[in-house]
Amino acid sequence: MIILKKALPFFISIGLVIMLFSCGGSETSGTLSATGEMLITVNVKGTSPADVRFEPNRINLKKGAKVKLTLNNQLKSEGMYENWVLVNLGAGQEVVNDAMAAGSDNNYVAYGKNVIVSSALAAPGQSVVVDFTAPGSGSYNYISTFPGNFPKMIGKLVVE
Repeated sequence: MIILKKALPFFISIGLVIMLFSCGGSETSGTLSATGEMLITVNVKGTSPADVRFEPNRINLKKGAKVKLTLNNQLKSEGMYENWVLVNLGAGQEVVNDAMAAGSDNNYVAYGKNVIVSSALAAPGQSVVVDFTAPGSGSYNYISTFPGNFPKMIGKLVVE
């Protein structure tokens, strides 16, 4: 009994450490369709502009994979448009700055060296689909370039 009393804090600490490192986001590799495409769904969630986020916030793909990504804008507030823009790692702020000049007619996307692929804008309660081929091996970010969303709306795409 005395050994159990002394060991209990240790086991509680280990349990808390395991819980801490297992939290912190969601991840997907998608599902394979009958035609060989990776089917990936990314949901936009939140109850206010302050807590809007992508789920999952990490996607893993194989180099060259054919991808059909569906972006579901699950927000309820009017005017909370979202898009999904795959960019080179660390280029988010530059892409967002350029997106402001591109404006709504271009879905707030200015194509350049840092934009790999993007979706159209999805209004609250709507979905959009984007088809693309996974880029070369490495890490990339996906962001929403709609005004006010970056840097809250960011995820990571890892290609192996």
